[in-house]
Amino acid sequence: MPKKQPKKPALSKARKPPAKRNVTQKVKVAKRKRAAGYAILFPLLFMLVLGAGYYLGSLDYAMPSARKQHPSSKQIFSGIKESTSPKQERGIRYDEAGLDIIGRLVQKQDERRKLREQAKQKKPAATGTLAAGRRPRLAIIIDDVSQAWQIKAIQKLGYPVTPSIFPPSEMGRHSNRLAEGLRHFMIHLPMQSGSAKMNRMQGMLRITDSNRKMKARAREIRRLFPHGKYINNHTGSVFTSNYSAMKRMYGYLREEGFVFVDSRTSGSTKVKKIAKAFGDRYIVRDVFIDNTQSIPTIRKQLAKAVKIAKRRGYAIAIGHPHKATFKALLGVKKLLKGVTPVYIDELY
Repeated sequence: MPKKQPKKPALSKARKPPAKRNVTQKVKVAKRKRAAGYAILFPLLFMLVLGAGYYLGSLDYAMPSARKQHPSSKQIFSGIKESTSPKQERGIRYDEAGLDIIGRLVQKQDERRKLREQAKQKKPAATGTLAAGRRPRLAIIIDDVSQAWQIKAIQKLGYPVTPSIFPPSEMGRHSNRLAEGLRHFMIHLPMQSGSAKMNRMQGMLRITDSNRKMKARAREIRRLFPHGKYINNHTGSVFTSNYSAMKRMYGYLREEGFVFVDSRTSGSTKVKKIAKAFGDRYIVRDVFIDNTQSIPTIRKQLAKAVKIAKRRGYAIAIGHPHKATFKALLGVKKLLKGVTPVYIDELY
């Protein structure tokens, strides 16, 4: 009988490895943690911003005087203007419109202010009647001056004749330098005429120019002729006949301390009306002496100017730097008998 095999002991059940956590459950846990962090962080940030705003507001309330005393750009500029000394301003150069760095603009404004004050103090005296014991006066102007030989020819005449000098142009790139050292001169400003050829001249003022361009031109003329006072128009029949354009330019020139002399190149000029509107004396040319370049004709026209001066007490005659004109103006002592030749600034 076979032997019974011994009963093997039952094997204990093997322990199963722990199951992995569900991925979805992990995501949910992470979201709950993040939400809890935000819930704590946002209130803290809100409280911080609120506290900072309250603190700054309390400072602003506590120091109203400091806020009121904060200087404006105008106050800063005026402070710079007052602190600028004449010694620091010397030798400064300017651009075409008179605008550059603050120091340059300050000096330019100071110069314009002084010139305006001088112009107010020295308003043209009334010359409609001749003072007792005073000889009639004749101012002769030579327009279109742009070369040194023309200045020399004027000086050789031996009696007062006022040169009217072109601003720099194709006629003379540095013509403004002719005024250096001269006590008596004018500026001959190109203005629009009815001639397309003449209107091509550099720096020609046109009735369509903007206010900004006109004002810049007036400033440029002041920069080019720092000691100039009198200006008359070159051509300009169209410009001086346009009330709007002429009034604007007249005002800008006046702001720069200039006095405008009407060459009267047009019978419809509006300068008289404009001068009256500004409360200024109207200064105007009486006679052109050399429309015909003939010595006898020029002297005849000069005699006409002398006659006007004797009758009214003064007269203004305009000529040009032609050889015939210079020859005609030589040796006219007898013709000028009874009148005193003067520069334009001695007449007004």
